Amino acid sequence: MITKERDSSENEITAKSHELHKMKYEQMIPTEQVDIVNKRLDVHTVPKELDDLMKEFRQHVGIYPDVIKIMRDRRRYTPFDINKYI
Repeated sequence: MITKERDSSENEITAKSHELHKMKYEQMIPTEQVDIVNKRLDVHTVPKELDDLMKEFRQHVGIYPDVIKIMRDRRRYTPFDINKYI
């Protein structure tokens, strides 16, 4: 009985570890994208700051309707999604 519980706990810990690893690295911002932001904004921004801003946006999306509008306007003209929103 204890062995089964231990194995179950180990499997759960392993699954949570994989989930944390995925959460940590799936939102990584490529440095070339940071360079583009820095050039366009004429400021020094680090990936951590952009990550924090994206988290803030996701958690409090209701206070950023202007950002959503800008994103929608820009997405309409990308070659990847042009037919998706028309």
